[in-house]
Amino acid sequence: MTYPVLDFQVPSSSTGEVYEVVLSRTENNLTMTCTCPAGTKGMHCKHRLSILLCDFSDVESGDTDRESDIREMLAGSDVEAAWEEVFKFERELIELKKKMSAAKKRLGKALND
Repeated sequence: MTYPVLDFQVPSSSTGEVYEVVLSRTENNLTMTCTCPAGTKGMHCKHRLSILLCDFSDVESGDTDRESDIREMLAGSDVEAAWEEVFKFERELIELKKKMSAAKKRLGKALND
């Protein structure tokens, strides 16, 4: 299967500098690059994450009409398993935060009784 190369321009929320996010896939290898400081260092990048989520609210220009292509490129890719792992832990973290909040409320109540 042949996949398109998708290109997006995303302005920095702090500096206004415009970063380029490029998404491509060859076989099962999904690659995303971003010209932001984190992206150029190979670190997690909020610009790439928002594109994977098909959240184009911060996108200045680019292939924002290609949501189905993004989903298709992610499906079955090497990124998909890592993506699912991140969101599994995100859900667990949300639950742990709720439990911690409830425990702190119980502690506060116990300290005031």
